[in-house]
Amino acid sequence: MALKIRVSLSRQSASSSWKKRRKREDQFSIVPSLTRSHLNMFQQNSLFKSVRDKMRFCFGASSEKKKKMDGAEFCNHCVFCDIARGTSSTTILYSDDKVVVFPDRNPSAFRHYLAIPVKHVPTVNNLERKAEDYQLVNHMLNVGKDLLKRDAPNSEEHRFGFHQPPFNSINHLHLHCLALPFTPAWRHVKYTSLGRFGGFIESEKLLEKIKPPSTPF
Repeated sequence: MALKIRVSLSRQSASSSWKKRRKREDQFSIVPSLTRSHLNMFQQNSLFKSVRDKMRFCFGASSEKKKKMDGAEFCNHCVFCDIARGTSSTTILYSDDKVVVFPDRNPSAFRHYLAIPVKHVPTVNNLERKAEDYQLVNHMLNVGKDLLKRDAPNSEEHRFGFHQPPFNSINHLHLHCLALPFTPAWRHVKYTSLGRFGGFIESEKLLEKIKPPSTPF
């Protein structure tokens, strides 16, 4: 008799526990459905699509998609192409038919400018040993030097270089023009060569790599 009572009580306790757990699940079951509904609405928003598309190209689009856009004068999914086109509110320090220069929005030094080609060139890996590419990089460097001489003549050092994939932040070639000191000082780590692993490459070293053999520059 005692055994039957214990079994009955055990069943009642299990049933009560299951009902409480089910009630809690019912109370919160609406949250995932609301979240999914709101997410779907957000994903249909045109602003979200625009930002998503830009980031897919500049920060990790498929290599096939990037290859299709490599030959284009401008890329519709690149924030730096927007700046080069003049469709951005970014302050322009210098521009011509080949190069545009503007301040880095998150500066790492006393003066920190970015020089970009007007034509869409993804990274240093897309540069070849031909006169056109050599002249482009050399022009970017000369413009950067002139601007830092004008704006930071008393800086302790001027540095110029590029981040090599996968360390570049945006897939549109950009030359970092830095008038030191670094601010804060630890930022110098971002602009350090990692040897065969890539990292930061000084502009002069890049020019040596892409210098056409028969061109007496």
